Amino acid sequence: NSTVASNTGNFGGGIYTSMSRLYLDSTVVTGNTANFTGGGIYIETGILYATNATLSYNTAINSLGGGAYISLFEPELDVSDFIGSTLPGFSHSDIVGNHVQGLYGGGLYITSSSGLAQPHAADTQPILDPVTLYLDHTSIRDNKAGQSGGGVYWESGIAILQSVVFDRDTSQSGYGGALYLSSLNAALDSVTMTSNRAYNSGGGLYAAGCNIY
Repeated sequence: NSTVASNTGNFGGGIYTSMSRLYLDSTVVTGNTANFTGGGIYIETGILYATNATLSYNTAINSLGGGAYISLFEPELDVSDFIGSTLPGFSHSDIVGNHVQGLYGGGLYITSSSGLAQPHAADTQPILDPVTLYLDHTSIRDNKAGQSGGGVYWESGIAILQSVVFDRDTSQSGYGGALYLSSLNAALDSVTMTSNRAYNSGGGLYAAGCNIY
């Protein structure tokens, strides 16, 4: 039940975390500005759990992630790490009116490193698995990217989107008005894309090197 508003920084105008888990519950992150990356939130090699959150009207001026830049890494993740039914990502949240003036990800820019999973009993080495992030019952609307991924730019990892609405997101000079996916596996269930626009290809969805189910 917190508000992070009208702050400025080079990376993470509102919030910056490194090698951490960030939990947001009924939190509003609004009107923040990053001179480079992560207008509202900058997560460097970590994970995010956001429920009933609002990420709105944040700006990244020169680089990536108008609303948030999320570089995922979750070591030794198991079900006991979840709080109640909360999964890593955004649940029942609003991502609205964010803007990256430079490159990619008007609402969100998401990239993933491998997570270190627990090895099976017969294994002698840990298993490196891509990190999974969820967007669940979330509205992503009126976001703009200077280049690609007006709503969300997502590269690598595993993307699970369920009951997500993309509306009036814009890629001003590139691809993927609503959603740009690159080099990942994605599951889309009950995803709605309306009135989004890309300067080039993929007004709703643009995908390259992906498996989409």
